[in-house]
Amino acid sequence: MTQKIPALVLAIALLALASACGGGDDDDAEEADPGQATPAPPIAAEGTETAGGGGAPVSVVIASSGLITGENRFTFGLLDAENQTVDGLSGSLTLFNDPQGAPEALATYDFQFLPLEFPDPENPPDIGGIYTATVDFPGSGLYGAQITPAGSAEVTQGLRILIEVQEEAAGVQVGDQAPSSDTPTTVTTDNIETIDSDDPPNPQLHELSIAEAVQSGRPTVVSFATPAFCTSRLCGPMVDVILNVHDEYQDRVNFIQVEPFQLGDDGQPVLNNGAFVDGTTFAEWGLVAEPVTFIIGADGVVAYRFESITTQDELRAALDAILA
Repeated sequence: MTQKIPALVLAIALLALASACGGGDDDDAEEADPGQATPAPPIAAEGTETAGGGGAPVSVVIASSGLITGENRFTFGLLDAENQTVDGLSGSLTLFNDPQGAPEALATYDFQFLPLEFPDPENPPDIGGIYTATVDFPGSGLYGAQITPAGSAEVTQGLRILIEVQEEAAGVQVGDQAPSSDTPTTVTTDNIETIDSDDPPNPQLHELSIAEAVQSGRPTVVSFATPAFCTSRLCGPMVDVILNVHDEYQDRVNFIQVEPFQLGDDGQPVLNNGAFVDGTTFAEWGLVAEPVTFIIGADGVVAYRFESITTQDELRAALDAILA
């Protein structure tokens, strides 16, 4: 199945960013002009192959950020030449070392497609799901990978990509005490558009500050995600995912959405030299890319950290485990 991805707004932030979605410093900040928005280009694979029957190229879009030594949840999407997602496939991912020298295959992993669910089935976002694989990187550095779908008429050859791996991830990690951030709420702000870029905003995700939530004695989901100003190809629907799970677990779990970037009084991102300015809480948590979703236990300790787009089933499984 294929689905259309529209041009993402305010892509001028990509001048400072490649595949990640970080922001900038707040010196000499100014608010964005929405009239300057331009389409965001896809993140091209190192090599693209033609679709079945001599069709147009298919590109891999790496969704994961902050990949580190050891076992990782690696996520990606596939785009055809018409900027549509290629969904519903499965197959294998083969990892290579020394991709720019004499590559040697290290291991092969299965990948699967995880569909997304949305609160409004009549008006779903433009991404039907995400591809995931559990990949073990033996060390930091640059790796090559070949993604080979099985039994696909759309992708008949392996797709080659480069993957950069760090020794350690940035920011708050599993096992850390969650920072008691005094995030704004619907009680402490008169203008919800300064803390929520969705249209319309979601006040149910701003009833408590993070500080209040981690002291409440209940588990808490904190998602650093922006509905309107996502600067990668596969991060926009994250808040829709959170809303869906919120409706099922709100009587037992706190839910908070935090905009990664500073928003002005008009709801537009604040810019510095063409880059989005990181929000105070985003910086306090030491994050460099979005979306990132944390599940915090009733004791205030981070139990799960999900990089990039996360599906409802993944969140449900984590919440069920922490509530058991």
